[in-house]
Parts: sequence; structure tokens; C-alpha cells
Amino acid sequence: MPSFTSPRVLRIARSDDPEAFVLVHVSHTGPETLDLALTATEGESPYTGLVKQSQLRDFRAKNYQGTDDEWSQVVAFILGQGQRPIPANGTDWPAGVEASANISGAGDEEKEIVITVRKRVETITQRLGTFVLKQDDEQAVELFEWTGIAATRSDALDQQVASLTSRCHIAEDAIRHLNDQLEELVRAKSQHENQLIANFVHLLNEKKLKIRNQQRLLASANANPVRVSEIQAVTLEKSDAAAGKNRHGKRGAPTASDTSGDSDDGFERMDMDRKGVEDIINDQDTDNGRSTPQPLEEEEQSTTDDEFDRPPTGKGYPQAAPALKRSSPKEAPPRRELPFTRRTRPTNDAETSGETDDDEL
Repeated sequence: MPSFTSPRVLRIARSDDPEAFVLVHVSHTGPETLDLALTATEGESPYTGLVKQSQLRDFRAKNYQGTDDEWSQVVAFILGQGQRPIPANGTDWPAGVEASANISGAGDEEKEIVITVRKRVETITQRLGTFVLKQDDEQAVELFEWTGIAATRSDALDQQVASLTSRCHIAEDAIRHLNDQLEELVRAKSQHENQLIANFVHLLNEKKLKIRNQQRLLASANANPVRVSEIQAVTLEKSDAAAGKNRHGKRGAPTASDTSGDSDDGFERMDMDRKGVEDIINDQDTDNGRSTPQPLEEEEQSTTDDEFDRPPTGKGYPQAAPALKRSSPKEAPPRRELPFTRRTRPTNDAETSGETDDDEL
């Protein structure tokens, strides 16, 4: 806490008379900051008192719950012996702390000035402590000196206020300049963002245009015949390999027609005319349509083990019509040989068991 060695003159309002006041001269008497001598007057009589820092507890109110350090700060603030203290928690605790003077005694009795220190919190007033100055007619009151002290203090305060005002104006100008720069930066940032978005949109449109042009170019470009032939050759080789595997699987179990074809004694297969085969099949259908069915008993009795020979169904040979199972009369008609059955051998007997050539009419 800084100490002011120069004397001070304080103006304290009176609580018994709102328009009156007392002047208190404060001077240092010892090495401690709060070793002070107080001289006061209400304009008629002088009053004196002493304050010792080691005896500050004697001036505290009994209901005051503050610490000694807080009370020391309050005393220094009221008597003008230090700057306005600001605690570490940031609260302005001196706000509401005030002092008022009251003159007690009348007539020939010795008067005294009671300086009361209070703290106002809204409508609540708490008394923190009191200083009592007794009347001392022998004490001289140097009003001219007190006036000079007050004027010096006023000049110092005026200079301080002027300096603070100038600094405040400088700070305000700096703040205004910084605000202008901030607004300019915000505008530049907004313009930069808009420019970036516009550039991005332009770049995106260019990329889309290039992609569309490439798609059109690929769609309209002629295929390379060499490359196409190579791809076709590779595809054909793969398909031939797959077909060979399928044929190999089918030939694993030889059929009766294959063995009969292989064991044919020098007879060549005759290519039949499709039209002639169709005519013969039509003749068979006509003859079958003219025949009359026989009873079931006769059909069972007339069934023989003869079978109808079918030509092979290989490549280039039309498939012969299946033999129809019909009932034969008692006198069977003569057997008619078909041209395409002369050079073919009968197929598997198990397929046409129970059928005969005599069933055909």
C-alpha cells in the first residue's frame, strides 16, 4: 500500500446538519503509514486526535466481522492515505464506504467530533468504526496553510485527470482505429470467401464441361479394329475352351447309338431328304387315323416283343416319329419296310419293348 507523506485536508459532511461539514487536517507523526495526527474544525473550535496503526483495533465497531487487514484498508481509504484498493477477487469493496461527522456536546461543555465510518449496501447501513476528536482550544488552526494544501492537491488531481483524459482519448482513438481495421478485415474476409466460392464454382463448372466433352469424344470416337480383333480372339478362345470341357463331360458315358455307329460294317449313313421323311410320317399318321381301336384284352394278347427301328438322331438325321402302340387284328397286314430303316441298326431294345412293326397299319 503506498504511503502519502504530504498532509491532506479532508471535507467530511455532517450527519446532524446536511448542509454543514467539517475540515480535517491529516498529517503523519510516525514511521507507519497510519500513524496520523488529526486536526479538525467546524469553523468555531479546533479538535484533535491521534491514530496509531498498532491501535487500529480500538477504533473498530464491536459488530464488525472484517479482518484487521480489511479494517486497515478502510481506514487508509477514509483518511486519504492510499489509493482506492481493489481486492484480488475483483469486487469493488470500497463502494458504499463513507464517513460522516457528528458534533456532540453543547454550551460550556467540551465538545467532540465523532467521525463514523459506515458501509451502505442498498438500504442497509453497517457501522464499521468511529474516530473521536476532542475539543482543544490550544490547537492552532492554520486555515491559510490548509487552503494551500487543498489547492496543491487540487492542482495535482487536475493534472492527473488531464493526463488520464488524454490517455483515455488516445485509447479511444486506438480502439476506434482497431474497430475500423476489424471491420475492414471482416469485409475483406467476406469478399475473399465470396471470391473463393466463385472460383470454386467456376472450376467445378470447367471440370464438368471437360468431363462432358470427354464423354462426347469417347462416344463419337471410332473403335480401333486391331484392338477389337484382339478382344474377339481372346473371347473366342475362352468360349472354345468352355465348349470343349462341356463336350468332354457329355462323352464320358457312350450310348448305344454311338457304339452301333462305330461298329457299322462299312455302311455309310444316308442323308434323308426332310420332305420325304415328312411325307412318310404323314402317311403313317393317315394310316393310324383310319385304324379302329380294339378291345383291351386283344391288345394285351397281340402285343409282341418286336420293336420299331428308329434311325439315329445324330447331326444331319431327322428324328423319326415314335411308334404308336395299337391293337392288331387277328390277321395282321403284311409288313412294310421303310426306306430309311434299311441301313440303320436297331437302338436299345429296352426303350421300345412291347411294340411291333405289325402295329402300324
